[in-house]
Amino acid sequence: MSNDNDSQANPATLMPNVHDLLNDALEIVQIEIIKIRTKVRSGRSLDSRETKVLQGYIKSLVELSKEDRERMRDMDLSDFTDDELRALAAPAAKMLASRTTKK
Repeated sequence: MSNDNDSQANPATLMPNVHDLLNDALEIVQIEIIKIRTKVRSGRSLDSRETKVLQGYIKSLVELSKEDRERMRDMDLSDFTDDELRALAAPAAKMLASRTTKK
């Protein structure tokens, strides 16, 4: 006996691209900070909610900046020995070799 759900394909699950999500989030934060800056430059002051939101944006930007610097340090290959670089490259070389032999 067949179940209707068996005949329907499961929808594919897309994994979000973290880099794209961060860029989108940063763009939104940028727009919101511009709105706040415009308000302040026009001589109006921020209410307590707006101040808390701005503090949250700044805190998030500082954390993202730290993470970005850490990622850049992790990507710096100049401190690696030749053997460490070979070990890092081995999986990619193996994959490329298997692709060329399949042709």
